[in-house]
Amino acid sequence: MSAGQFLARHFADQHDFELACRTALHHLPQPNIPQIPSSLPLDEMKARFDRHPDDLAEGLMLCQAQMQNNRIDDALTTVMTLEKLKNPPPYIFTLRPRFVLKISSGNKLGMRCCNMAEFNLRGIPYGPF
Repeated sequence: MSAGQFLARHFADQHDFELACRTALHHLPQPNIPQIPSSLPLDEMKARFDRHPDDLAEGLMLCQAQMQNNRIDDALTTVMTLEKLKNPPPYIFTLRPRFVLKISSGNKLGMRCCNMAEFNLRGIPYGPF
């Protein structure tokens, strides 16, 4: 276990999930996440993903567009849907901690995602905590 993994685990064990996420994201290597550009309007991308919630490419494209438009809550919801896919790529599980840290601490969705059960970096190439 690397020092970054140890520190992140320690902070999570102390229920300081924000610091655990920040530590993990700062000290651990980040996986390559494919960029999927689109010229479609955001509403159309959302409608397409709603019709096909099992389409990883559509979901990732939507998530990236939501982030570019500063719709962090929507991007987080999209990622949570992608995490439920059968055998999603490991990088999907690295997105939620990034989004949670961008959400203000008073936001209920952000707080829900920052509890012990939700703090999970499984599937990251350097291994789970």
